[in-house]
Amino acid sequence: MSEQLAAAVRRLRKRAGLTQEALAERSGISVSTIRGIETGKRGNPQLASVRMLARALDLSQAEQEELVAAASGTTAAPVAELPTPRQLPAAPRGFTGRARELARLTAAASEAPVVVSAFGGTGKTALVLWWGHQHTDLFPDGQLYVNLRGFGPKAEPMPPAEAQRAFLTALGVDHASVPASEDERSALYRSVLAGRKMLVVLDNAADTEQVVPLLPSGTTCSVIVTSRRPLTGLVASHGAVPVRLDVLRDGEARALLAHRVGEARLAQEPVAVTEIVEHCAGLPLALVVVAARASVSPTAPLARIAEELRDDASRLDALDTDAAETSPRAVLSWSYRALSPDAIRLAGLLSLAPGSDISAAAVSSLSPVPPRRALAELETASLLTRSADDRYRMHDLVRLHGAEWAEHTIPAPERAEMLRRLVDFYLHTALPGDTALAPHIPSIELPPPAPGCHPLALDDALAWFDAEHHCLLDAQRRAAQEGWHDRVWQLAWVLKTYHYVRNRMDAQRETWLLALAATRALGDSELIARSSRILGDACARLHLPEAFEHLHAALAIVEKGDDLNEKAHTHRSLAVASDEVGDHARALHHASEALALYRASGYETREAEALNAVGYHMAQLGRYDEARPFCERALARNRELDNPIAEASTLDDLGLIAQGTGALSSAVEYYGKAHDTWRRLGYDHLAAGSLRCLGTAHLELGDRTSARQAWSQALELLPPGKKAEAVQGLITELGSSASSA
Repeated sequence: MSEQLAAAVRRLRKRAGLTQEALAERSGISVSTIRGIETGKRGNPQLASVRMLARALDLSQAEQEELVAAASGTTAAPVAELPTPRQLPAAPRGFTGRARELARLTAAASEAPVVVSAFGGTGKTALVLWWGHQHTDLFPDGQLYVNLRGFGPKAEPMPPAEAQRAFLTALGVDHASVPASEDERSALYRSVLAGRKMLVVLDNAADTEQVVPLLPSGTTCSVIVTSRRPLTGLVASHGAVPVRLDVLRDGEARALLAHRVGEARLAQEPVAVTEIVEHCAGLPLALVVVAARASVSPTAPLARIAEELRDDASRLDALDTDAAETSPRAVLSWSYRALSPDAIRLAGLLSLAPGSDISAAAVSSLSPVPPRRALAELETASLLTRSADDRYRMHDLVRLHGAEWAEHTIPAPERAEMLRRLVDFYLHTALPGDTALAPHIPSIELPPPAPGCHPLALDDALAWFDAEHHCLLDAQRRAAQEGWHDRVWQLAWVLKTYHYVRNRMDAQRETWLLALAATRALGDSELIARSSRILGDACARLHLPEAFEHLHAALAIVEKGDDLNEKAHTHRSLAVASDEVGDHARALHHASEALALYRASGYETREAEALNAVGYHMAQLGRYDEARPFCERALARNRELDNPIAEASTLDDLGLIAQGTGALSSAVEYYGKAHDTWRRLGYDHLAAGSLRCLGTAHLELGDRTSARQAWSQALELLPPGKKAEAVQGLITELGSSASSA
């Protein structure tokens, strides 16, 4: 019947005014196939192809019957309905959250392919299946689904040809009639889908090459791809819309547990639930496993699961199940199979590195080989995320898995060398940064950094410390665990000025507690005294009673030696501690001792600071006339020595003296200059202190507007806490007094 079909197709095409090329474009069937049908040399073509031609030619029902009958060799064959496959697996139970991502799927799916990417266990498939089942009305011709096995227990991903054959069979093409040729098979696949409104889900794709042969032509079908990789090639070549899936927020994670375990049970153990949510770190797979364990043992306390998750060493064990597909350890391991050896090694090193994230510059010291390509590979595999400021982060469970992998594959000496390089990176970068923040303080000497370490030259020391502070703290903790006592106290030293600038006395106390333990292990009495002194100073500023214990311990050591400066430093810290408890007489005594010792040692910078300290403590005792000459000499010397930190402090103290003696206009001037200097140097908490005093001086002058303005500015600089509450109280009181007036 090929002659009858050929004649019918030629007649109908010409009536429609279409060339063979135009008909091919409209139908999705290749020009060679159409040419073969029209010449009768094609034999009996696939009925699916004939149906696509009938649709493209916009035939009536009778004409469609005629064309199909000609192709099938019958005289009255009705046009058979194409199968309507419904291949989507069941929607996930207890799906929660993801409102933003679901909205993006709805907006984009009808316009272009969508790529949902994230690392294993994040819920990519669950998201797509939930969305697909919620929108079945959009796809009257059905849904196709395939797991492309890009990442899984099997070694090789599914070839595209295998997926094409399965789809064609589901669409009514006889399996034996599927063309062997890749081009013909792809053309037939596109032809069968042409004009149909279907959802095609390509789950767990390995790469772009695996996906492209499975894309329909035209825009009537919606395609959603999931992968652990972002498939940037598909985005570039086919305009795919990327949807990056992150972990669940805490509220969403709790909702998932509640749906599966029951709200009543969660309400009985709120502390345990909070801890479970924290340690699962928003990973849906981990939360599902916890929910399954709780459901299997309905009378067991959730606190037991929380306790198992608490320990990093056993957390992945606590999340194991009897099926690899639901065990985070196994699911994460599948990502490693597609990595190069360099990327696997770098993933292990990053997992062992201190800090919750790491800068690109630090990675250069972490890795013994240039890391750029390996970093890009890990990012592509969704094992690593990069922020806009080039910081890399691993999910907590990805990190634990990577650390396990590293401990089994990277020898202990190499792991130690890695850590040594990274600790030295932080230490040798921070030391010049500390000097930049306080150039008048003599620096310490460090041994050369470990081979392969590449410290940075900083343009903005304060910004670098802001970004790396948590990594520096973690680096010191790791150094303490390794018993690297020298590096422990050295890291405390390079952080101390930054802690003063940012008023991080909690961190100051933590670092010098570790430093004190390290210096005691070293048995160096001078270092022990220094550590005790700085620790005591931090405790004093935190209003902790052990401050005097540490400071007197330091004084007992230094008084046995001949280091005048260390003695002076200790008396200076004792003055601070005495001032914090309101003992201004004792503070003045220690400040005077420090001044005499600095004069004797010839330490001019500290002598000028001590002059101001004596004046300040005199002012606190109400001895303003005696105090003023000390502070005025200190101001002149600090300016001569180019010490703006001490200059700002002295300006504040001169403001205090002026205010105490009724010279309010001078007080306003001093406080204003002090504030400006503190802000320029980055000491926001001290700038807020100047503003608080400035507001008080304005109020005493009767300028309520300026007082409110100064206190409002101070409030903007202060973090939540007692000082902010006190300033807010002043503003509130000012408003209340204005109302009553």
